[in-house]
Amino acid sequence: MKNIRTRLLGIGMATCLCLGLVACGKSSSTTTSFEPLPEEDTTTYRVGVIASGDNTYYSTMQQGFVDALNDTIGEDHLKLVTETIDAEHDGESISRDLLAKNVDLIYANGKSALVSSSIATMETPIVATGIYDFQTTLHIISSGSWDRLTGRNVTGITAFPAIAEQLSLLIEATPTLDAVGLLYVAGDTDAIYQNELLERYLNQAGIPWKEYELVLSSDLAAKEAAAEEEETSEETSEEDTEEEATPARKDTVITPMDVVKDSGKEGANTNITSIGQTSIISGLLSHDSIRTAKVSEEWGHYKEASYRKIATEVLKVLKDEACDADTLEEAFPDFTEEQIDFLLENREELTEDSLTAHLVTDNSNRVISYENGNTTEEIVEQAASECSAFYFSAGSSLLEDIEEITDIANKHGVSTVSGDAEIGQYTLVNFYSDPYDMGYRAGKQAYRILVGGEDPAEIKVGLPDGADYVKLYNADIAELFERTFPKSFSEIHEYLETYVPGTNTKRVTASTEE
Repeated sequence: MKNIRTRLLGIGMATCLCLGLVACGKSSSTTTSFEPLPEEDTTTYRVGVIASGDNTYYSTMQQGFVDALNDTIGEDHLKLVTETIDAEHDGESISRDLLAKNVDLIYANGKSALVSSSIATMETPIVATGIYDFQTTLHIISSGSWDRLTGRNVTGITAFPAIAEQLSLLIEATPTLDAVGLLYVAGDTDAIYQNELLERYLNQAGIPWKEYELVLSSDLAAKEAAAEEEETSEETSEEDTEEEATPARKDTVITPMDVVKDSGKEGANTNITSIGQTSIISGLLSHDSIRTAKVSEEWGHYKEASYRKIATEVLKVLKDEACDADTLEEAFPDFTEEQIDFLLENREELTEDSLTAHLVTDNSNRVISYENGNTTEEIVEQAASECSAFYFSAGSSLLEDIEEITDIANKHGVSTVSGDAEIGQYTLVNFYSDPYDMGYRAGKQAYRILVGGEDPAEIKVGLPDGADYVKLYNADIAELFERTFPKSFSEIHEYLETYVPGTNTKRVTASTEE
């Protein structure tokens, strides 16, 4: 392995030979113990650290990684070069700078850091954390189940949540789990990846589900502002009759939804293959692919059954001759004015079958059309009228709109479940996984590469352990829903205020077995 410093003679011929072969990457054996380097060893490893952002999540993971290196290699044998991707420092330039400094290994903390460093080098070892889907991020093609080996200079610990446990959380949080709405942002491939895996479990459990593809409020606002600016520019151009105007460049904001719509051309690969935990999303990242929100096969049966129940209740109310618009509005507050008018005008002819068919068709025609500029509120209101629970993937891009979404869900009594504690501060229940532990496990992988001489291409990406996840609930929302949770759950605010990152991490001491 390049750039690893040659050890000095004097530790003893046998020890020197052994350590020399390991350090140069010539040993193929797997490291099972983590012996710190002897004090007399003057080897120093240069490690470049790239953080994808400046927040508690990344800093906690980084602390775990650094602590693992100090525990296993020894602080005196390390030289850390730490950089953070921001508006002034992009990942590619940071990666090139670290490589120019001859680092022995790069720690990529987050997706942006991994993408940038993996493009910059195919030689220097990279250990990454905070990645939900290594396979798609690195564009690894697999004909079958992925063996979690990248086949190149990259390994790491995935931030991927335990999907089976997510289904259990949905069931525990929702007394009557009739249907699940999976809310995500167009273009959020990590969310799509997690959603499709959860959908498999929902299918096996016979629980109907539906995806709701949202556009962030900030994206819509920017798009509207750009459209107004363009309209003003066109009006100015029309007024300019004295000389021929040069066509203006259109700096309109393109949202992920625009890209999806524009890619839906004839001949596009529209067959998106559902994925498993160890396989690839076929065509998802291809430039000619298109993905639209999906529904389960059970959804149609579920909606018909639910609307039949509504039809039965409506017909009971309509039998009363005194029934008028106010009566219907009070009994069925979710009905639109047009629906109430229809019921009153056709009350004599309606049957259970005909009214059920009308309600199914009428609500199917209310499918959100992004061309009409529907807001997050309108989409979520529709979702809340159709589902008993909402699911938000870990690392969801919906963080900026989550308060508005959960306010609507709470108003309708819809359970909200999330895959991580950041967005989980606004949902009824969520999972917490200590980022420190993820970083620490990555640090042990770095030891295996630097000291053990192992090839990162032959070190499997670490999977999450369901036992590492803590189930949390939000007491305020639970009180609103009049729900209680067993001792297996902790209240999120109390837990996060008192828990010290790394508390449950088993740290390495001399001769500790992995």
